[in-house]
Amino acid sequence: MAFVTALLLPNFLPESLAITQALKSTGYVGITLVLFIVLSLIRIDGKFVFNFAQLAGRGISWNMILMIVVIIPIGVCLTSEAAGITAFISQTMLPIFDGMSLGLFLAAIVVLTVVLTNVLANMPVAMILMPVGISVAQTYGMHAEQVSYLIIAACAIAFLTPAASPAGLLLFSNKEWMRPADIYKYGVPTIITLSVLVLAVNYYWLGLFY
Repeated sequence: MAFVTALLLPNFLPESLAITQALKSTGYVGITLVLFIVLSLIRIDGKFVFNFAQLAGRGISWNMILMIVVIIPIGVCLTSEAAGITAFISQTMLPIFDGMSLGLFLAAIVVLTVVLTNVLANMPVAMILMPVGISVAQTYGMHAEQVSYLIIAACAIAFLTPAASPAGLLLFSNKEWMRPADIYKYGVPTIITLSVLVLAVNYYWLGLFY
């Protein structure tokens, strides 16, 4: 409650107040650290309310944190301009999309987005495919927003690898929740179903507005 209050308070206080400037400059990380320090100093019945050493040993999934530390830099490297993956995909996909029917083009965009977003992180995939999708969609007379919504929705269907999304990290880093074999057993049919739904909604429903 205190954390949420500290985050929302600057939006309701006058800009000229010192506390408003302090909260805004502190940010999420600073507010979290201050709350941790305050809680670490409070005792109830002789025990500290917040014991970081104890909580870090029992309540933090260090496997997940280590995976994030490793995977995020790899994702940044793969999607950097120096890697050339973005340029390669653009040069490769544009000729393939040329001449496709509208429905086949949208289906191809969904399949490509879902495959890539389960290997790379969501945001880089969206940044790579958005310019390609928009430029090709304009040749069909489609509005840029419609194909943008399609790519963004397809990027959310990502949990088959630890690099895909935070949900994927949680699943693969906690073996007691679900085995990797179970993730693929139930995840693949789920991804196929969601992909079909995303495509159908975009083509039939959003097509009425654009």
